[in-house]
Amino acid sequence: MSIARSLQVKYAVFEVNIVDSGNEHDSRLLKLLHAASYPVRLLDDWPDPAQLEKNGGVILAWHDVGDAIDSLIRYRMQGGIIPVILISAKQLTTVGRIRMYSAGADECITSVWEKNELVAILESFARRPFIRRGNTILLGGLTINLVDQVVETNDDTIHLTSAEFRILEFLALHPRCAFSASALLERLWSRPEAVFEDTVRSHIKNIRRKVDSPGSQSVIRTIAGRGYMIENSCP
Repeated sequence: MSIARSLQVKYAVFEVNIVDSGNEHDSRLLKLLHAASYPVRLLDDWPDPAQLEKNGGVILAWHDVGDAIDSLIRYRMQGGIIPVILISAKQLTTVGRIRMYSAGADECITSVWEKNELVAILESFARRPFIRRGNTILLGGLTINLVDQVVETNDDTIHLTSAEFRILEFLALHPRCAFSASALLERLWSRPEAVFEDTVRSHIKNIRRKVDSPGSQSVIRTIAGRGYMIENSCP
């Protein structure tokens, strides 16, 4: 088993949901995914985020650029956070790719991809410590339970305050994005003007004290001049 596949088993065994299953190229796509041992579900339209995210997974959407952008924007506005790979039947221009990424796509490829490109992209998702599975977020060796608002490891349950949990959850839902203390205040507090930035910094210090393993890199990194971020690799 390759390193990538072993990491997938550990962090993210996910279903591939294909939107627009009537496309003539689907037979090739299905053969490729089945050969790579990915479970596949065919959908006629974009799924309801609440239903899809009970099981987690990845969306493969086959559209022209205009339809893809409109559908993806609606999906993201409804709260959809599952990774989305857009497949275009036509060669994408730089402007087209930028529009797709701006609408919320995680990856954009054409229908004439190299043989193993799609599998490599899926394996890159598997290596990410953040994978949403229903009511939990897997973050490396941590499981963030969104219902009970606790963080679990193999050996322990870590209880966070409400503010601490909101910060950790938000950063986990936005991996590789850095947020300043001021930006976190604006997004996570109903009256940010009543809270000091030092309060946010104190919460992050407490989160690190509770969830970080001794001698390991912190789950929440400090990016000089930018703010706080959860990375796209295992801490």
